[in-house]
Amino acid sequence: MSLVERWTIETVLEACTGVGAAGSNRPFANKVLDLKDACWRFLRPHTIRGTTLGSFSPMVFITTFVTFFALDIAITKDLPDVEGDHKYQISTFATKLGVRNIVFLGSGIFLMNYIVSVLAVIYMPESFRRWLLIPAHTIFALSLINQVC
Repeated sequence: MSLVERWTIETVLEACTGVGAAGSNRPFANKVLDLKDACWRFLRPHTIRGTTLGSFSPMVFITTFVTFFALDIAITKDLPDVEGDHKYQISTFATKLGVRNIVFLGSGIFLMNYIVSVLAVIYMPESFRRWLLIPAHTIFALSLINQVC
């Protein structure tokens, strides 16, 4: 066995042993140090480049947008079945509030989503494509208002 092969095998075995040791019954302080080192290895290049948590605002915006979109879908999903729900006395949100009120509530949530989207693009222009999002969400909002009224 050559010297290079032996060195490679020893290095691989040492690395595998280190990985296996991370889950063994070592003192808690050593595990904390391993976690600290892993976090530092992840954050170091991002800190040097200045990108640590730099994309946080768009992520929060997109998550909020999709959450309200899903909420609106959950509220309006029973609208086609309201007559059958009344007939068979099934209690749903749509049968309790009425179709008209649910339509206005759902449309209001959609409209709020579009308005907040346009405002987010205006206040965070570096995070979004202004030329695409402002006209698109404005058209969607106007179309929604036209259909509801």
